[in-house]
Amino acid sequence: MPTRRNSQEQVPLLTDVERLENNKQTYCTNKQKNFALVLIALAFVSLLGFTIGYWVTPHSNYYSTTESRGGIPSSAFVHGLSQCEKIEREKVKQTETIAPEKRKRNPRYGLNDEYTKPVLIQNAFLLDDGLEYPDVDILLFEGLVVKVTKTGERIKLSDFLTKEDENEVQIFNVEGRYVTPGLIDIHSHMGTDSWPGLDATSDTNEMSSPVTPFVRSIDGFNPDDPAIAIINSGGVTTSLVLPGSGNLIGGEAFVFKHRRFKTNLAEYMLLNAGMKEEDGKKWRYIKMACGENIKRSYGSKGVMPESRLGEGFLFRETFQTAQKLKEEQEDWCFQANSAKSKFNEASNNYIQSHFPEDTRRETVVALLRGDVKLHNHCYETYDLEMMVRHMHEFDFKVTTFHHALEAWMVAPLLHRENISTAIFADHWGYKKEAYGTSVHAGEYLTDAGVDVSYKSDHPVLNAQHLIFEAAKAHHYGLSAELALKSVTSVSAKGMGASNRIGRVQTGYDADVVVWDRHPLELSAHPLKVWVDGFSTFEHPLTNFKNKKPEEILKKNVKKGNEEKSKLEQLEATEILTDQLNYYVKNIKTIYADEKTTIESKTEVGDLSLVVKDGKLKCIGECDLSKVEVDSSFKKYDFENSVVTPGIIAGYGRLGIEEIPSERMTADGVSKGYDLETGGTRGVDGLRVYKNGSKELIAAFNAGVTVAVSLPRSSGLMQGLSVAFYTGEDNFRTAVLKEVTGVTVVMGNDAKDGATLANSFSGQLFSIRKLLSSQIKPVAEHFIQNKKDKYLSYDEKVSRSTFFDVVKGTLTLFVEAQEANDISRILKLKNDIESNLMFEFKQNGIKDIAVPKIKMTIVGGAEAWVVADDLAKNSVPVILRPARCVPGSFATRRCILPGVYPSATELLRRAGVKVSYANVEDNLIRGLMFEAGWAFSDSNDPNAPANETKMSRSEAIGTITWNAADALGIEGLAGRLKVGNRATFNVYSEDPLKLGSKLKLVADGKQTVKYPKQV
Repeated sequence: MPTRRNSQEQVPLLTDVERLENNKQTYCTNKQKNFALVLIALAFVSLLGFTIGYWVTPHSNYYSTTESRGGIPSSAFVHGLSQCEKIEREKVKQTETIAPEKRKRNPRYGLNDEYTKPVLIQNAFLLDDGLEYPDVDILLFEGLVVKVTKTGERIKLSDFLTKEDENEVQIFNVEGRYVTPGLIDIHSHMGTDSWPGLDATSDTNEMSSPVTPFVRSIDGFNPDDPAIAIINSGGVTTSLVLPGSGNLIGGEAFVFKHRRFKTNLAEYMLLNAGMKEEDGKKWRYIKMACGENIKRSYGSKGVMPESRLGEGFLFRETFQTAQKLKEEQEDWCFQANSAKSKFNEASNNYIQSHFPEDTRRETVVALLRGDVKLHNHCYETYDLEMMVRHMHEFDFKVTTFHHALEAWMVAPLLHRENISTAIFADHWGYKKEAYGTSVHAGEYLTDAGVDVSYKSDHPVLNAQHLIFEAAKAHHYGLSAELALKSVTSVSAKGMGASNRIGRVQTGYDADVVVWDRHPLELSAHPLKVWVDGFSTFEHPLTNFKNKKPEEILKKNVKKGNEEKSKLEQLEATEILTDQLNYYVKNIKTIYADEKTTIESKTEVGDLSLVVKDGKLKCIGECDLSKVEVDSSFKKYDFENSVVTPGIIAGYGRLGIEEIPSERMTADGVSKGYDLETGGTRGVDGLRVYKNGSKELIAAFNAGVTVAVSLPRSSGLMQGLSVAFYTGEDNFRTAVLKEVTGVTVVMGNDAKDGATLANSFSGQLFSIRKLLSSQIKPVAEHFIQNKKDKYLSYDEKVSRSTFFDVVKGTLTLFVEAQEANDISRILKLKNDIESNLMFEFKQNGIKDIAVPKIKMTIVGGAEAWVVADDLAKNSVPVILRPARCVPGSFATRRCILPGVYPSATELLRRAGVKVSYANVEDNLIRGLMFEAGWAFSDSNDPNAPANETKMSRSEAIGTITWNAADALGIEGLAGRLKVGNRATFNVYSEDPLKLGSKLKLVADGKQTVKYPKQV
């Protein structure tokens, strides 16, 4: 890297006086020796004159020593000096922080002449910056927290408010509910990637160049994005909106608060809106990225970078050109100030050029000066190391590494460099650089002294559930204190705003959330949210006067890692792969199937479960002597444990692809197949190698013992799905059912640009044709073989896959989100069945029931709209995802989580069987979380008492027996029955709660005791 050129080192323009003094010096060296002392003195004077001339006389190419050489306009000179002064002011502000208690105003309050009444929150249980403050009162006034005190002491309002304001105070007695600071999402794309997702509103990346520091997220920010309010309903009050990660340098980012103004202007939503000099430094933010995304974006175009080598060069080139501009500006400021001190008002006549400015490089120059906080998308260790090298070479600071899923491997490096991280709790594996993560990363990093934030990357994850990321981190071992800080005070620090947001203490912005339960409990949601003291969200069921949640209000979520760490030291994982005979004792509850829940008659648990030859021998109250249990049986003793069937992961690609973005790890995408075949068979692309698949290990160790996966195809057909045991290594023994059903897609995902499937109408036309063409063949089949009873398959005749669908022996999976599509496919089902009945009558078939098409709706975001029709047709729904978002045009009517009644509630009340699936296989280990979420939502303590609530058994059924029936493997998995393969899970306590530990996963002859997550 070139060494910085100091202005003092430039070659001076010698004046006539300076040349004369030099001549004198030369002349004096030839004088007689008796004048030596005099000459030395003269030489000294000459040298001094030369030096003074050098330092005082302007000598750069920016200025001249005489007016005859021109100059610049006075206005340009003044502008340049103002830029120089601004640079110096910002440099000073970098180290200045206004203490919260000294803040007398919230600069956002009163913008657009919008004001609100004072708020007094009484009887709160405050969770703030890792500390607990039970029984406190909080006063919010003019956008600030002005007082926090013990409830018994009472706040004297007259100390803070005028008499008029006192009369306007809104009082909320929250009766001991948990209160936290507003949550802070340190990585979001809300407003630039608006809901529903449309091409017209996609403004996350400027993909014209890999280096775009000159673009700004605010210029694409849509204040009408519905997500802004939805996210706020989850307790998020502040979000850092970053450009995307398609470029090395994505551009400038901005921090927004989740409060819209009547004018609907984006600038009013900025955290820095209304700030003046006395309010402190206006921090700026820039987004950079490294790794796969940029290579993939530009390498395919034949444009640099095609490799990480190219990425490194472009980074260094950008920093170098910015450094050059920075030096030119510093030189100009030095010369301009020198000219000003010598020539006063005429200074502009001695400056030969304008202040050097370049919009394309300005943000990076500001980064080099320390005025911009760098938020850097980087996953892998060597990418992190590369950015640290650049940081030292060009003397800038990385504030936070985002995603950083391998950061836990280099935690000492980040601690030494004082770089924080912003990570996911358990979202991983979607590409190679996201493969090396650990659910314990947050714990490892914080133990090493690295600050950890959890973020959403909205809309990648719905930021409405930012608190769920912290809750999962706590579930996997991070202390409750650090988990809450990770979405409040730590994130505020990463934005340079730790004196304004992220806490509820005197002088902080009045961003406050009241929760229905401890925020780290599953499905916790806000009852009330304030931003700048303005009410921005109130849950429809909120009733502070009469409704008080149960004991969870005062229950402390487990704190700290010490107890857990000691426990894990004792609980070493034990894997047995040839364990035919074993039993589990001291079980408290066994959920066997939808009709059978066995409860212990004692508090300690007295139930048992016996396995012989890999099959269930006894369930419940077992007399071990009568079931022939002897000393050869391995004993598992888990006091007060809970047993469920093994979880079923449906409708994914587990075992068919390992890393979706890497074709070498996947079966591939099929194209050009015959529609009548239904596409390719998943069983033909299945790779069963549990010990060689991180995804299979993660799934099995989370209790997912069976998966139903389908191949990846383009267009209308997604192929024939396969059911298999996730814990098997042998292909022959792994396959549970070769074909469980055939999948058709309705909606935008089916549009292939080449066939009839490229339109909604064409999709239905194709499905109708495929089904209608099989009406006569099915009728003829029954005429020729009346004994068949429509249950067996005539293998002598080669038939279309859809023959079996119309015949009622093969499940038709219909991937559809929109209510219109679901209604249309149900009508088509009825039409086909009616036409088949007509064929039966025409051919005199009376003693055989007309077959019914077995259909399952997958997706179902708007299925609740047609719940009665689904129930009438006995069509189950697999909600995928379980908690939908209005992220697409087809899902815009989905019922958001936290809204009562939920989609699950409306469907189950109508009599529809509901199960859950994940959109991404890497989230499969969270299926029990989804069941717990549904149970919790249904049993909301604020909900009407006269409505039927979901039972724990029903909740567990959504990922076991209901899933088995919907996925076409009924009778083969999902239930505990004597004589069936022993496939079950043992939990330390109620599995529908976070904090419950999986003690044992059993699958036939294989058992894993104390399974660990990757």
